[in-house]
Amino acid sequence: MRIFIAILIGFICLHGTGTAKALYDNYSSTPSTGWRNFDIQTDKLYRQVVAGDMSAAKGTMRHLHMLMRNDISKQVVEHKVSPAIEQTISEAANQVYVHLYASKRDAQKLIHFTARLKLAADALVHPQEALWLQYDTILREDLKQMITVKQESEWKLASQRWLEHLDRIRPAAAIQRSTGVMNLINSTVKMVEQSLQGTLLWIDVQRSVSTHSESWLLHLFGKTVEQTTFVPVEEQDVPLRWMFTLALIVGISLTYVAILKYRYERYAIYSHRFPKK
Repeated sequence: MRIFIAILIGFICLHGTGTAKALYDNYSSTPSTGWRNFDIQTDKLYRQVVAGDMSAAKGTMRHLHMLMRNDISKQVVEHKVSPAIEQTISEAANQVYVHLYASKRDAQKLIHFTARLKLAADALVHPQEALWLQYDTILREDLKQMITVKQESEWKLASQRWLEHLDRIRPAAAIQRSTGVMNLINSTVKMVEQSLQGTLLWIDVQRSVSTHSESWLLHLFGKTVEQTTFVPVEEQDVPLRWMFTLALIVGISLTYVAILKYRYERYAIYSHRFPKK
């Protein structure tokens, strides 16, 4: 009986909350005209920033804000777009805005944050051929260098390069991958950042990255090194009725065990004997 109850409880703990879906999976799969225009404008913005045409870039940035305020916000109200998606895009756009209008502009950081926004918009409009998935090879090469370095100075250079490349795709990945996958990646990022800050020994972090990096890379990009996932990972929630059914079974089982225990203790104490089965 106890083994049976343990199995049931374990099943509920594993599936009780369901599997978190990617943000993209929760809403309609056909991109709206507003999002397609947004993607076109982010591509235009990126080209202008790379070319150093900041005046044109500011004009495109104003156009993007108008699209977000008018068309995309309306889709959120109409439940055509997830608020989490809008928040992810808005945060990426705000980073571009801050660096574009900074008094002392850092050109490389501006290019980096503009690329983040472009990849996030592309992930929504082209979910089956998202550009951010091309970073699979880049991140694997970065991790290979992180794992093989022998000196702390080399570790810092390799880690900073990996963090930069991963940060560039994080908004896009957050749109197409589940919360569980992103939490796994974010915890790895936090650990590497702590090694750079000196709060964790870099050699210990290197060992952990070497052990677990392939696992989260497979969750992020595909099932095997040779096979890349070019569509949002399909994950299904456990039906609610099954959760109530399992909870009822566990409740009945625990009640039955409690009644048996009470009966045996009562006879043992007052009658100095046990009832017949």
